[in-house]
Amino acid sequence: MTPTDDIEKIYLEYFKKTFDNLGLEKYERLNGPGHGGWIKFKNSSFRLQLLDDRGLIETDISPLFGQEQFRGIEMYNSLLTLIKSPDNLSQSEKRKILGTRLDYHAQATFLLDNMEKLKNILDKKHYEDTLRQINNLGQERFK
Repeated sequence: MTPTDDIEKIYLEYFKKTFDNLGLEKYERLNGPGHGGWIKFKNSSFRLQLLDDRGLIETDISPLFGQEQFRGIEMYNSLLTLIKSPDNLSQSEKRKILGTRLDYHAQATFLLDNMEKLKNILDKKHYEDTLRQINNLGQERFK
């Protein structure tokens, strides 16, 4: 069984219905030289990849504009959660948001529930600022 076979299994079980609802269509499939691979999708608003990194399937999002710049769906979840949170969050509350993990079901729900928000923050006018914010949150998460 190849890495993309494993990804396809996860896609069919958890994501197919959601991706169909969001108009996400496959545009690239690759089995890497090692223990990895990916299947990439896109719609009129963003790109998304399911990536097998040594047996761990990750979901990443990229704007449509410029080079592909995939970032983890959990960072997008953190960004959107922090945007709607009060400004006076404690550091521990912020760390909890930054450390939130999403299972596949929660990822599919996140995509459905936040399609319009993702469309807006990843449009041509906002995507560079969004990627900068995601990178900053990633650095905070790493600390």
